[in-house]
Amino acid sequence: MAPLLAKELGLAHADLDTEIETATGRPISQLLSENPKKIERFRKLENDVLQRWFKRDNFVLATGGGAPMYHNGMDTMLDSGTVVWVQVPLSVAVHRIRHDTKIRPLARDISGLGHLYAERLPTYSMADITVDGTLPTESLAKQLAARLTQV
Repeated sequence: MAPLLAKELGLAHADLDTEIETATGRPISQLLSENPKKIERFRKLENDVLQRWFKRDNFVLATGGGAPMYHNGMDTMLDSGTVVWVQVPLSVAVHRIRHDTKIRPLARDISGLGHLYAERLPTYSMADITVDGTLPTESLAKQLAARLTQV
């Protein structure tokens, strides 16, 4: 959705995972599959890239679900701009993760996603704006752009 939202707003956009891949020259799947115990190292790298992006102005950045959870990621985002949580019910999240080709280290055990979801909700709910992520992407981007221009 970030590219569509950025287009509606006339801003640059980026995906945090893509930025990490560019910085390291390696795909996320490779970074995490080499040694799953090094997730903390990945989270530190993720935060470093996040910090670099927040030195810029006027952009849309798509992050994964873990970015706000580690190294004060949510605080960094809140201090740097408007944070939008694209909220979906757990059942939708599970469906999307099952059909996602990216390696998600904390989602390998689908049965544990309910706990992870519940654990993350308090942090996600700190977002400035919460939108319904089950809406069609194009209409969601248009609605969100209209809302953000009022902020």
